[in-house]
Amino acid sequence: MSLSSSFPAVAQDRMHFINLGTCNAVIQCVLSIKDCLNERVFAESIDRMLESEPILRCQWIDSSLFPRWKEVGSDHEQQFQLLHVINLDQEMGNFMSAPLDPRTDSLIQIRIFRSYPATGARDTLCVKLSHVVSDLGGLRYLVYKLAETYAKLREDPDYRPAQAVLERSGWQVFFRLPFKQKIRLFQKGKKDFVAKGQWLIPCDRQSNEGMAYATRTLDGEKFLSLSRYARENRASLNLVMLAGFARALRCLAGVASDTSLPLMNTLDLRHYLRKERTPGACNLSVPLLLEVVFQADDTFEQTLAQLKSTMLEQKKSIPGVFQALSLEVLFLAPFFAVKKLLDRVFAEAAASGVSVPLFSDGGTAKVEIPGHTLLHSYGVGPITYAPAFMVTASTFEDTVTFAVGFCEASISRESIAHFFDLMVENLPLHNSVADGIGSASN
Repeated sequence: MSLSSSFPAVAQDRMHFINLGTCNAVIQCVLSIKDCLNERVFAESIDRMLESEPILRCQWIDSSLFPRWKEVGSDHEQQFQLLHVINLDQEMGNFMSAPLDPRTDSLIQIRIFRSYPATGARDTLCVKLSHVVSDLGGLRYLVYKLAETYAKLREDPDYRPAQAVLERSGWQVFFRLPFKQKIRLFQKGKKDFVAKGQWLIPCDRQSNEGMAYATRTLDGEKFLSLSRYARENRASLNLVMLAGFARALRCLAGVASDTSLPLMNTLDLRHYLRKERTPGACNLSVPLLLEVVFQADDTFEQTLAQLKSTMLEQKKSIPGVFQALSLEVLFLAPFFAVKKLLDRVFAEAAASGVSVPLFSDGGTAKVEIPGHTLLHSYGVGPITYAPAFMVTASTFEDTVTFAVGFCEASISRESIAHFFDLMVENLPLHNSVADGIGSASN
């Protein structure tokens, strides 16, 4: 079968497909625009982008041995709609929480929600993507490409974006490493990157009913205070947020003193491909395992120091690449065998009620759309099913937005709002800064 009609499902695609048992495997980006897009040009931009990204024109084809992606006829109504709305939050919530099955649905679904506040018509753009085909780095690439195509088409109706890079597997990262780094990888590569869940996140019951999202945004002085603290302590903003995430979870779960617990923090392996043509729609993010020891009356600085030390140690061993290669090797086995193994692992985790929480730093969500003013934007990760728990962070100018996907039949919206409060309380913000943080919203 030619590449124009079929693509192999690489190891991470297969992993995220199996993960459909633990989450909805959908990632999204929301952009609030001050005015209105030209819907005719924007619709054409989507068509041109999809012409250049053949993997997005596919659906998942099941196979007990080697599943694949196969191109299907396009469903324009599913891929793009302009909706005139009165209740923006409700309409967006309905779309964002709706399921996306890679076996039957369009892998990318785009909506313009046009609302009519007193200040005039305004668009909110939501780009929804199956995590089975791509991670947040790929989603950001697609949103940038869509915005660029829209801008170019307004000037040149014959413009067509460049064809996508077809290499999607984790092997590409290994092959492009210098020889010395390949040797160091196998000498010092992180081997113990899998840990059994130990966190007990409070939930009423395990259910995937009532799927929803909640966000909390730190802006202005709050964000600047956080950034200033990171610089003063020679730490990345990601590590500072991760420390706040860990300490908030400690309060939420009621962790006892002198307890060591695992956390996961995602790393985008595109970092190793900066000098190459960066691949777009693919899964190249892997979870890094970190351990945090909680002691009585420990400070934020002590938690941050632990995470910083662990991360610096991992940097010596080309972090993330060994994990990616391990997945590639694992999925050399027949798909049904790996799925059976992982399904059993997930079932045992669900029965035990414990998990390893994940914090994903999605990076910047700012996208320039020439001719329009972007008011705010943020990314959201998958809706996880209890006992799993995940937070996604994304930045836009002087703001950072935390997003949680959850099931209200398992965890109430009030509990998520309480978790956000705990994060704010545990982040290194001045008391005057922490006051007045808004409640969680859709």
